[in-house]
Amino acid sequence: MVLSNDLTGIDFIYQILYDKEVKIDQSLVNSMIQCFVPLFQQNSNKLIMVLKILHQTSLGITYQSVEILKQTGIVSFLISIIINQLSSINITFFIESSHILALLFQAQIQLRNELLTEEFINKFLSVAQELINCEDVQVFKAIGSFLASYTHQLPFQCESISIKIYEIAHELLQRSFGDVMAIMLIVMKHTSESFQRIIKTALDNGIMQQLVSIILYDSDKCKERVLKMVLVWCKKCDSLWLSMNSFVLAIFSYLKEASNDILIEMIYFLKELFLFEQYLPSYLKLLKENIDALQFLIASIRSKYLKIQELSLEFVHQICLLNDCQLMELAIDNGM
Repeated sequence: MVLSNDLTGIDFIYQILYDKEVKIDQSLVNSMIQCFVPLFQQNSNKLIMVLKILHQTSLGITYQSVEILKQTGIVSFLISIIINQLSSINITFFIESSHILALLFQAQIQLRNELLTEEFINKFLSVAQELINCEDVQVFKAIGSFLASYTHQLPFQCESISIKIYEIAHELLQRSFGDVMAIMLIVMKHTSESFQRIIKTALDNGIMQQLVSIILYDSDKCKERVLKMVLVWCKKCDSLWLSMNSFVLAIFSYLKEASNDILIEMIYFLKELFLFEQYLPSYLKLLKENIDALQFLIASIRSKYLKIQELSLEFVHQICLLNDCQLMELAIDNGM
């Protein structure tokens, strides 16, 4: 069906792949990739379907398959789509190509490394900046998916690239919610975790106020991403401690409303804060002043969920190790 250029057949193949009804052997995937090559010269409808099929087959793609895509020129074709100025009728091409390349980077980091240039990222960000004005959620997701994969484990020499990507991710963060916001938080974490300068600039520009708002009002997925990013920042940038109290207080105020999954992440975060000596005096003061939060954390030892029990016990164990008489007394009075 693919070889005969049958659009109905191509759509049928896509539905099989999309529904995950049949596990496709990798050798068959490689054969399909070879069949795709002439179809990249076809009309828009066929090309969109081929891109959608390629997107689905890329979910479990191997290093060898990426090599085939490179050798047949398909990778070059995908790259040309995402770095050239596009009109509105081409947005679907951009979306699918961005998702496919994100998956290819995961399968072969070497491909990503070949594109770690100022010229490439400037072209991509220029197109992205143009497209985000359409306020299309699928465009936001595609940009985020591509950048999250592109920025994974960036080399230290890529600071200038990281700064540019962080800035657009932060811009999109402020214009998004839900899954898109969660993707942008991954990009922000990836681009900042190796570069203290990015973290410091973000803090100077008031990022903690936005992160506090996410902890209080946004989805659990976004909350989890924020907690993980801030914990990384704790290890990288001392100026973070100047604005940490507001973040901790936001967590304290949300504990009783938290679902079990996000409560696990929050208790883990609060437990890890004991390890940072420079913040310890302020942290202990907050614990003593927020008895309701302390009481809740101690009471969580009796949770019916094992992971919450374990983390609460570890939290209390950290309190005991500090040998702070006042905090110990408060802990005992509140159920320890």
